[in-house]
Parts: sequence; structure tokens; C-alpha cells
Amino acid sequence: MSADAFRNLGIPRFALPWTTLSAFSNPGTSVRAFLTALALLTITPAAAAQFSEGSILYHPIASFDTLLIDEDGVPQHTWPGTARPGLSVRLMPDGRLLRTRNVAMRGGGSSGAIEILDWDGVVEWSYSVDDAERLSHHDATFLPNGNVVIVCWDKHSGAEAEALGRNPATVNLNWWPLELIEVEPTGPTTGTIVWNWKALDHLVQNFSAGMPNFGAPADNPRRIDLNYANIANSGDWQHANAVDYNIELDQLVVSQRGFSEFWIIDHSTTTAEAATSSGGNSGHGGDLMYRWGNPAAYGRGVVADQKLFTQHDSHWIESGKPGAGNMIVFNNGNARPTGPSSSVEEIVLPAMVGGTYPIGVGVPFAPTSALWTYEDQVNPLSFFTSAMGGVDRLQNGNTMICLAGSGIFREVAPDFSTVHQFQNTTPPVGSVAVFRTRSHTVHPFPTTFCPANANSVGPGTSIGWSGSISVQRNDLVLTVADAPPNEFGLFYYGAGTTSAPLGDGVRCISQPFYRLLPPAQMDGFGNASFVLDMEQPPQAGSDILAGSTWYFQFWHRDDPSFGAGSNLSNGMEITFWN
Repeated sequence: MSADAFRNLGIPRFALPWTTLSAFSNPGTSVRAFLTALALLTITPAAAAQFSEGSILYHPIASFDTLLIDEDGVPQHTWPGTARPGLSVRLMPDGRLLRTRNVAMRGGGSSGAIEILDWDGVVEWSYSVDDAERLSHHDATFLPNGNVVIVCWDKHSGAEAEALGRNPATVNLNWWPLELIEVEPTGPTTGTIVWNWKALDHLVQNFSAGMPNFGAPADNPRRIDLNYANIANSGDWQHANAVDYNIELDQLVVSQRGFSEFWIIDHSTTTAEAATSSGGNSGHGGDLMYRWGNPAAYGRGVVADQKLFTQHDSHWIESGKPGAGNMIVFNNGNARPTGPSSSVEEIVLPAMVGGTYPIGVGVPFAPTSALWTYEDQVNPLSFFTSAMGGVDRLQNGNTMICLAGSGIFREVAPDFSTVHQFQNTTPPVGSVAVFRTRSHTVHPFPTTFCPANANSVGPGTSIGWSGSISVQRNDLVLTVADAPPNEFGLFYYGAGTTSAPLGDGVRCISQPFYRLLPPAQMDGFGNASFVLDMEQPPQAGSDILAGSTWYFQFWHRDDPSFGAGSNLSNGMEITFWN
């Protein structure tokens, strides 16, 4: 079904330019392109499913276009583009697409630009990250407040690295350590950096006692050894390739290919604290809260202790999925002692103590091994990609794996059996490689019913929504548009429907129903909104739970010269999910 067909169902569409998610508390802001996005996304036919759940989002490396395929591998939707990815794409909770673009090829995974698109492919925000200070690469992720965290190379010269204590034998003309920036979108092509973190603020080196940050890496496990991963003639010292955010912990995790580790960083710090070793929830400032995969990188292990080998896509398993809170990683397997083979590792992080992850004296960070490891059960050496790769835990406990170089998506069960395998064939000529995939669970979407009668300013007041219909996220915002400007009104909801005249409109919801207070006032354009707190039901019996269905409507005052002096919007049905 086309987007136009959904619009014809009466589902309201509203402008959502470069506003942040939190902006929906503004009554003048309402929903538009993403509602159609979610509508199209969540009606995937379930018949003859091959993958066990949801739709799969990915962007072939050699293509300009981002694809969404269904369980059978059949394309559902395409977001056209004008550049290859650089390298990640993500579907945001509001249905928009966050995409990196490769517009500055100066290293593996180069990007240079980040964009947000609506369902129809209209670019709502395009932000350049390519200047004298930094260049974006590989990955970006979104925060609940609408800001975007971007992985960057922090541009410096080899001479600067040498002055900090790097071995001159490994110094290149350029030296580009990791920087993370958090950008608040402020306009269609503009943004403000509101937070950043730099690796060079957290170094330790034992090469020269006369240079800064001298000390033994083993005595400073939360700092970064300037002379580890000494790759001659390469300015890309660390080669970070993924970033993920944990909303409950306010922490970021970064995959560091050059160190064969993932690092956890405290995001609760201010930018000033992030440049030091104190402050934030952890008390460590911007020093590493945790690291795992290669204890030799901080002098507390040998080759035999290494668990990760140039890995990708380290991220927390999402809440509500089996293994939630654990870290899951695609382990490429380059230089693995048993031979090059790729695997997936699921790691149980140690319990935090005093706001951080503890480490014993003289020993590496726990654990010593992964909780669950997937390898090909027939021939491990046949399952290998030297670069890129991804993994995603599904709601049913299965795991989706992207074998990037060959463009293979494999779903495996906890017992390691293969549920299904799909071969990407896009583009038809050239590389079929894919950086990684993400699966999106199918959920019903809100629908409208009970058309509104005309009001004093037009054909009728229309109800809509923004945020999500997840009880756990608890970020639903009810909206109305096309109502009489500056008038007051009231959202209400109930478990049943009716059709009863009321004022100049029709009451669509049967009793008992529950009023949402305080009343809302329309702005000068006839828009209003209400933030629905599902943790605070208005009355007994009105609890909104996962799987429950409720009906919403908006009553409002109107110009008495038009008629009865009050009217109602159309109705909206919502089935909530976890």
C-alpha cells in the first residue's frame, strides 16, 4: 500500500522539520511524515514469513539507497539518496531515518555528513561534519532528546602525537584519535555541539618520562595507552566503528577496532568534566568506565587473554529482549589464533559499584569470557568477514547476524541452529556488502475513526500523536490540529466506542471515559498537544498497559456564533505495546 493510500485513510500528517523529540511539548508542533512511516512499517504481512519477526533495515555499501525488507526479503520501502553510506543507518522511534553519508573519502568508513529523512525521503536535517577540526566516520546514534551523537576523527598532526609521547617510529603525517560529539539540531543544515569527548584527554604513555601523561598503562586501566596499536604510516590510530547509548545508565559504548576492545564512557558529565578524570555519575569524568576484549591493550593481559579481534557493532541488548542489559558484539576474528573466523559474543557486564564498573588490582576487567558465543557449527572458518559486520538480538531470543562482506543476513537460535539466511543482491552489479542490519518488530499503529464535523474554522478538528505507543518508553504525545485558534479543550479516552451527538460534534467514546488534565489551549494556528504520562493514570481503571486498546478524542470550545459553542475531533484507536 502506498503512503498516499494511508493519507486517504484520514491519518493526520504534520510537519516535522529539524525539531527535537522533546519539542512536541510545544502545542504548535505536530506529527507528519513519521506517522505514515510507522503505518507502512507496521503492516507487514505475516504470511510465509522467513525471518521470524519484523522488518530489516540496511544500506548496501555500493548503493545510494537505504532499504527496508520484510520477513521474506521482499523490499517494503526505499529511501533514495545521493551518496553512499558512511556507514550506518538507523530507524528512529518516531519513524524517521538517521543516515550517515559518505561525502569525504579520506579513510575507511569516512562520512562527512549526517542526515535525517522523513518516510518519503525528504531530508529534514543535513549536517556537515568535515572541517579543520574533525571528520565524521562510521556511525551516529540518536538520543531521547533529539540530539545526535556522532563518531569523529579528531584531526591532529603526527608531530602533536609525538609531543604527547608517541613513539616517533610510528608517527604519520596525520594523527586522528577518536572524538564523540553530541549535536543539537537547530535548523535544516545547522546544529550546536552541546557535549563532546576526546580520547586525547585520557592518555597514558610509558615511552618518555619527559612527556605528558607518563605512567604504566597497567597502573592506569581507565586511560588509553598512546603507544598501543602502533600502526606505522596510519593516522587512523583507533578506528572506532560503532557507538550506542544506554538511556537508563546515561552511558555510551564505542567499538574500537584498532584496540580490539569496546569502551564505555560516562555521558552524564559536562563537556568540561569529560576532559578530566573526575565528575559525572562515575566520578571518573571522561576516563573509561569499562573496557573489554583485549586486556593487553592496558597491560593486564597477554595474547592468550584476548577475546575480541577487530570487532564491530558493540551495543547493549535492548530492554524487553532476552539478555537485556548485556553487551553484544560482532567479533570479526582477524588474527584469531585458531584462524580467521567471525563470531558473536554476548557479555554480562559486572555490576556497577559506586556509579562505575569495578576492576581488581593487577587484573583485567571482568568477565574472563563471554556468556554466549556463536560460531558456524559446520565450518567456523567459512563464516568470516574481515571488515564491517553486525548483530542484533530479536524479541524472541534469536540473533540476527550480518556477515558484511558477503551481504549475508543469518538468523540463529540460542542453540546455534540457523533459522533462516538471506543473501543481499543490491545493487545487481558490484559489491553486495552491507555494513550492518537492524530488525524492527511489527506493531499495530494508531488509526482514526468517527470523522469530525466541521468547526468554525474549517472541515473539522483532527487528532494525532507523536513519540511512540510503547508503554515502556512512555513518550506518547497526543496532538490536535485544525481547531479554532486560542480556544480551550480537553483530551479524554475510554475503552469503548459510540456515536452520540454532543455540541456541534459527535462523541465517539462510550462511558466510562477518563479526562486528561489540565485542559489544553490551542495556539494561534489551532494546534494543541498533551504529554500522556502512562505511569500516572487519571482514575482507577484507566491504566494503560501493554496489549491494551484505548480510544482517544478531543473536546473543545468553539465560536458560539457558529453553533452550540463546542465541538469534537475525530477519534483515534491505539493498541499499546511494551
